[in-house]
Amino acid sequence: MLRRVHVQNFRSLADLSLDLGPLTVLFGPNGAGKSSLLDTLWFLRDCAARGVEVASSERSHGIGLRWDGAEEGAPISVAVEAERARYEVRVALSAGRIDPFPGERLRSPGAGRGSDPAVHGEQPGLVLRGR
Repeated sequence: MLRRVHVQNFRSLADLSLDLGPLTVLFGPNGAGKSSLLDTLWFLRDCAARGVEVASSERSHGIGLRWDGAEEGAPISVAVEAERARYEVRVALSAGRIDPFPGERLRSPGAGRGSDPAVHGEQPGLVLRGR
């Protein structure tokens, strides 16, 4: 079960940390960020299943993904936490498009050495980069 979502500079969400329960209800007026939050989860799902580059290319290579109020060069960061894992994707924009070398991080206690977090079976704290 997902326990927490953290989003920075994604669509209409400047900086959001949301604790989730067994049942979480989103409600509010139009433009409040409900759809942006759901798209955050879909984006992470697509990144995990098909890769960051494919997920961003399906969203016009990142055009329109960054929050309009973000400073120039500010990265987009989306993360979810479950009981035993954290998955985070950080991407930068270059000329308004997703940088071709995004960062992806998966931390899971017990997957590495002892109870240290590990990234896809590699060294703790490693950020995967690639195409």
